[in-house]
Amino acid sequence: MKEEFAAYGLSESIMYIIGTLKVLSALGLIVSIWVPMLTLPSAGLMALLMVGAILMHIKINDSPKQSMPAAIFLLLSIFIISQTYI
Repeated sequence: MKEEFAAYGLSESIMYIIGTLKVLSALGLIVSIWVPMLTLPSAGLMALLMVGAILMHIKINDSPKQSMPAAIFLLLSIFIISQTYI
């Protein structure tokens, strides 16, 4: 991960911040099964992080295959957000 973030031009401290936010978002989504008010903030944060990840992949000309996990998580987050309002 350190090499990947270095390729993006991001520091190690940013790597830990992003990692912490991803874990908190994922935990928030799990907890939102029982505490629905966490659904929107958790899915929204994950979607925002995934947009950032996709933009970083584009920035360094990664292949679409390398961007696929972020794109899938973005789509899943958007799906969760859309289901929150139905």
